Amino acid sequence: MNEEKLIKKLQGLHIAEMRFFETIGSTNEEALQWAFIGAGDNSLVIANQQTAGRGRGKRRWITIHGSSLAFSLILKPTKNEMLHLPLFSPLGALAVSEAAESLCKVPAQVKWPNDVLLYGKKAAGILAESCWVEGKLESLVVGIGVNIAPESVPPLNNLLFPATCLEIACSKAIDRLDVLKTILENFFSLREKLGDNEFFNKWQKKLAFKGEEVYLYDDKNVTQRGTLIGVDQQGYIILKNENGQKNHFPIGDLHLRPLNH
Repeated sequence: MNEEKLIKKLQGLHIAEMRFFETIGSTNEEALQWAFIGAGDNSLVIANQQTAGRGRGKRRWITIHGSSLAFSLILKPTKNEMLHLPLFSPLGALAVSEAAESLCKVPAQVKWPNDVLLYGKKAAGILAESCWVEGKLESLVVGIGVNIAPESVPPLNNLLFPATCLEIACSKAIDRLDVLKTILENFFSLREKLGDNEFFNKWQKKLAFKGEEVYLYDDKNVTQRGTLIGVDQQGYIILKNENGQKNHFPIGDLHLRPLNH
């Protein structure tokens, strides 16, 4: 992947500007700095290798050169989108899951709120971060990391959740540029539906572990367990406890695991 091929492949998409790097610490960090000085809506930061990428909860997302996708979109949320900011992470996950299904012909699920699973193993993650200027939200950065080749899958002893990649899941070589273009096309299309019934219907259908016993935890301990019912119109996850009571939990610093994991 190089800048010339990127420009050719992404022609026709609504990319305002693009910054391409062979190697970078974090695409999200670069995007936040660019957003702070005025990057336009749908600006793209992408790299062949990411050495200090960030995940949720201060976790790291490191990519080996040429084996993964690591990119960040800079967004200027509209007035209506401001009402649905927490939904941009699942939006990214839906865009990746639909790309995996269309390119690899394999079922993909979204593990609440922002991971993509193929055959029950994590293949992609999304991290949304805000850029504030003088107390005002200037931009939203959505970072997306996708495991493409087997070399991108971390060693088992480095994993909190089983991982895989697109090429393992579909048993064939995958062109990273095709994956990138398809994800971006899906992202821009889904963005137009953010917060409406079609968006939530897509999310509900792809929600992993629905109907199963799961638990939620933060960085300290388990906070809740129950049967996963679905998500509500705010993106909160709904769990039913042993007494039949339904509880709603917001997108934030909570992590989800199936009880049998």
